[in-house]
Amino acid sequence: MRVILVAVFVAAIGGAGVLIGLASAGQYNATSRGVLIEGYDPVAYIEQGYPRKGDPDYEVLHDGVTVFFADEENMALFVDDPDRFMPAYGGFCSYGVRMGQKLDINPRAFTIKNGRLFLQHDFGTQSVWRMDEAENIEIADSVWPRIAEGPVDGKVIEVQ
Repeated sequence: MRVILVAVFVAAIGGAGVLIGLASAGQYNATSRGVLIEGYDPVAYIEQGYPRKGDPDYEVLHDGVTVFFADEENMALFVDDPDRFMPAYGGFCSYGVRMGQKLDINPRAFTIKNGRLFLQHDFGTQSVWRMDEAENIEIADSVWPRIAEGPVDGKVIEVQ
């Protein structure tokens, strides 16, 4: 079963359709095939408490990226409230964002805090992130809007 959910706004101008609202590729950490979290199910992190590999039979296209789910139930939960399950900072390493960079992640290095999924580059980065998680979240939340559209793996701002 394949379900496709596309968040777009279509406006008609002079009889021509214009698509508005698709995310730029830089906002999400996706594979070369456009798959989020290397194919892991974002709902599983929050609902089951651990990463589960998604199944391409349960896929949703959301905001320009493909999201896989482990089962139909998780897919339905996501379709009902995608913002609840999307990883923080487009799925880039949360500590990297805190430092002003968009870095790749290890899908098994993660933290759930206040119902939000924070992914990390590796287990070492995860440990550093957890040392002062509240401050790191506050800083990363303020940095993300400034780097979301910027290049990947490049320092684009200075963070104090």
